[in-house]
Amino acid sequence: VEKIPGKRDDESYAAHRYPVKPAAESEPPPNSQLHNLPPDVAHFKGRGAVETALLDALKRSGGTQAITALKGIGGIGKSALAVRVAWRLTAHYPAAQILVNLRGTDADPLTPRAAMEDVIRRFEPDAMLPDNDEAVAERYRGILTHHKSLLILDNARDNAQVQTLLPPSPSAAI
Repeated sequence: VEKIPGKRDDESYAAHRYPVKPAAESEPPPNSQLHNLPPDVAHFKGRGAVETALLDALKRSGGTQAITALKGIGGIGKSALAVRVAWRLTAHYPAAQILVNLRGTDADPLTPRAAMEDVIRRFEPDAMLPDNDEAVAERYRGILTHHKSLLILDNARDNAQVQTLLPPSPSAAI
């Protein structure tokens, strides 16, 4: 891999291996509900090795479930890194790239059921959802099994909030 001037080797590698189309070349998403990523950060530095590891893990194919996690104190760029990685993988997860804010630091975080309902309604806006939590979870998993999607489960409070939201293969989550 050729070194890109002004970048560290690991950052050059990630940018070369997983390029992002400039905004002017990108087509507008056909359904913004299914493609709600915020813009990529233009000058993101210092996380090339972590970025490459995430990209490699999430680009697995052949029916392998891909789940990655970023952990750390607030304000260190976890969300920006997740968004950057998601933008680099839009072609690999064509059905949807969805950022779900779990509001884990709020007094009233999003419940797993509410997060599942949000994802379901992005695919099926008029869906009539059952009262039974397991039936909602089954529908959520069914959608993500049939629509190769990348979810960013952002601002999670804890493992329990995320556990039931982990998508089945071929979808993935950060």
